[in-house]
Amino acid sequence: MIEFFEDYYHKNRKQAWAAERNKTGHVRLPKTGDPFIDRWEEQLAQGITPDLTETLMPEARDKMQAKIRKISAEETERIEKEAQAKTRRFFSEGKDAASMYLEEFSDDYRAQ
Repeated sequence: MIEFFEDYYHKNRKQAWAAERNKTGHVRLPKTGDPFIDRWEEQLAQGITPDLTETLMPEARDKMQAKIRKISAEETERIEKEAQAKTRRFFSEGKDAASMYLEEFSDDYRAQ
């Protein structure tokens, strides 16, 4: 259940505070006294992804952002290769779409 809500709010960030926003017109978060954390919390409440690297020294920020870009590119490449492999398997094994879905993508554990 927790994973469901993590995934849901990650994809629908503005829904995280929707009830309070609809009720009061805005989101009132408790202030921590730290200007960066308070701003990041406000950005999250607005559905904006905050830049958590803004407090770093320029050299450290550049290094961190380069590492993030590298990891993101590697993840994108891995996902694309995995999708291509699944597509090749589908066409080479001659399976129908329903059986491939159950074997490769389904979370329906009752079918097992």
